[in-house]
Amino acid sequence: MGTSDVVVGIENYQNFLFVAHGKVVTSPMFSKELHRYTQSHMGAGLGLQAYRHVATFFMRHHLQQGTHLL
Repeated sequence: MGTSDVVVGIENYQNFLFVAHGKVVTSPMFSKELHRYTQSHMGAGLGLQAYRHVATFFMRHHLQQGTHLL
């Protein structure tokens, strides 16, 4: 790993939310790890797109349920 690789890695950590070993985590990489994690912990593998659908459903459902409290 050269000096320029180290600089790029540091810049990645400063500029991006998801970075692993100095490299930016792409959507396919994140989706694969999310699928692995949810399969292991929930018994159902959810990739990024499926997670977004489920999260949107729960947010809409719970926000609609709680709006009378505002």
